[in-house]
Amino acid sequence: MISCEFTILGQPVSMKNSKIQSVKNGRAFAFKNPKVVSYEKNFALQVPAEYRNLGLGGPAAPLRVVVTAYYSSKRSDLDCGLVYDCLQNAGVISNDRYIRQKVEYAEIDAKNPRVEIV
Repeated sequence: MISCEFTILGQPVSMKNSKIQSVKNGRAFAFKNPKVVSYEKNFALQVPAEYRNLGLGGPAAPLRVVVTAYYSSKRSDLDCGLVYDCLQNAGVISNDRYIRQKVEYAEIDAKNPRVEIV
């Protein structure tokens, strides 16, 4: 069994507001929220090299994830959807659909917001 454990610094971002709707020249379009784009980039840079492109998980190898999100205040909802997408984009997991057990915690640390992933 392979196990990974690492921390990503920065305020976790919610998927709830990941798309922004706008109208330009009379046409509606959606684009990614700049906060989401920034978080995705920062996440990718912080994934330890030994965990990149592991491609963990598969139909015969379900995954279990424990995520502790440390927010800077109590105003944020616990939403780890973007964390799972970032794990997939960094290649740590092959696809977030193979996560079959999710344990998520929300904590407050105003001075050091972060996400701890096991």
